[in-house]
Amino acid sequence: MSKLRISVVQYLNTVPLVRGFTHGPLRNKYDLSFTVPTQCAEALRTGAVDVAIIPAIEYQRIVSQNIGLTILPGLAIASKERVRSLLLLSKVPIRRARRIALDRSSRSTQALVKILAAQRWQSAPEFFEADPNPVAMLADSDAALIIGDAALRIAIAAENKVTRGPDGEWLSTGSFNSPKSAPKPPSKCISPNPNSASTLKKISTTDSTTKTSKASSASSTKAKPKT
Repeated sequence: MSKLRISVVQYLNTVPLVRGFTHGPLRNKYDLSFTVPTQCAEALRTGAVDVAIIPAIEYQRIVSQNIGLTILPGLAIASKERVRSLLLLSKVPIRRARRIALDRSSRSTQALVKILAAQRWQSAPEFFEADPNPVAMLADSDAALIIGDAALRIAIAAENKVTRGPDGEWLSTGSFNSPKSAPKPPSKCISPNPNSASTLKKISTTDSTTKTSKASSASSTKAKPKT
């Protein structure tokens, strides 16, 4: 009998969900694969896996294609308080950003940034996807969305080097070096304003502090058996 195939987001924040599969009593009982959120969703959509941790917005997109999915109850990556693994870095005041690079690993956060631009910042920047490298992304844009462990490393490095800006954003007081091999971000980092989107309670980054309310950053879903 073949093992159940599970696609897992490879970021640190999924560890509590999969620790039992990788180190606990369920170790070696399932076929696990680790990748970025967008690829987890694609693997589930195409039937390459049976269960996946996917961006919340991808559930609606997949079921809209008449692909049956079941949300596994009680499982999500969510927070009522600070979340430091979602970062929007900007070289200019965010309302003046004309080009925003979006981490191609993201789906839900990409959508939220677009909602913030349209509804909160009253702007219409050009969006484009890019690999999650802050230095390269900001070389070709005014702002960059980073998620996952790369964002977390920058957030930790910036922890004590930011101040609140006039639009609710966090501003860096100078350049800083992230721990280990994380790229060096710009001297000014700006985030979305608090209370900016219906699914967000607060996003305030640079130290990547993002608060979410009633929204999971990923949903664990399972394809229904074929009939």
